Amino acid sequence: MVAEEDYYGDLLKGEIKDILERDYDKGEFFAPIRRMDDYINDYEMRRDEEGDERDYELKSELEIQPLEPIGGEMEIAAVDASLAILGETDRGVVAAFRVAIAYSEAERPIEVYEYITHLTENSRLIYEKLSGLLGSQREYTGSLNRMPYRIMNLLERIAQRRACSQVKDGIILWDGSITRTMETTWEIYNGAFKIARRNNNIIISISKRSRLRLIDGRKITMILDDHPGAHLSHIHHLLPERIQRDLYGVVHVAKFREDGFTFRVDVVPIEGVSCCEAIRRLAGAASFVNGYPAALREAHIHAYFTRWEVVALQSIALDRFDLKPMDIFDVRTHILGPFR
Repeated sequence: MVAEEDYYGDLLKGEIKDILERDYDKGEFFAPIRRMDDYINDYEMRRDEEGDERDYELKSELEIQPLEPIGGEMEIAAVDASLAILGETDRGVVAAFRVAIAYSEAERPIEVYEYITHLTENSRLIYEKLSGLLGSQREYTGSLNRMPYRIMNLLERIAQRRACSQVKDGIILWDGSITRTMETTWEIYNGAFKIARRNNNIIISISKRSRLRLIDGRKITMILDDHPGAHLSHIHHLLPERIQRDLYGVVHVAKFREDGFTFRVDVVPIEGVSCCEAIRRLAGAASFVNGYPAALREAHIHAYFTRWEVVALQSIALDRFDLKPMDIFDVRTHILGPFR
């Protein structure tokens, strides 16, 4: 039997690569995207589409307290994922995925897993297989256009379990919020939570954006900007109950450094450690860039697709899937010209 600390790494290197890079439906033509702005790196740009689009107002004013770091070394692992839509075929979409896990320990190399796949109507089989690896038996009922984002979500969840198994008595950093969506159910989250608890790891998820607002209209990611120094506020109990039911982390806002930005911070603590203490431990153990944890920044950098990499991957896709290049007729160009 494969040890837990190796299991998800073996999946990312082996079975998942086989699932994604198998050609389920053979296409004939490939039209690469021409506007590099059309591909997406940061999934946080798309996360909000998974749930309710309304802005949520907090029920009352916040209680803000200084964020005093708790010193002491703790190993940190951070996870991020990205997606590049490479182009369209006569049968579907060609996409590339990249997942990165960065560690605070200098001697631990950053893990990067990259995949390229041709997604067609039959690719729902890919989705179901990846869901099965997370213990979910859900069938895919969405559109082919949404499939790349759904798959990237699953890959990130698998990498999160990998990170939770690699560190003991440490902190696992995720990107975004810990919120139930149509795609990320309790069973998917709970698999990572169980691994984290077995290894005595705190999970902290950091969002650069948030729809949560105060009654006066201010976004929660702005409310600490006028407070000098690092500050912290617990806001979970101020949220409407209908919202709390979908939250699997305890919601806070935090500014980790005086010269840094304010972030939404969701915490899954461990026994004997409060959420505020967990945030203070992160503040004392991590390095920060503009108030953002350096390990999570490193994970994002290594998951990111540059424009030149996208161009190279488009060439790889032509060869790997035996496709013929063609142009997509862009009606916007012909109607709107330079004003598109």
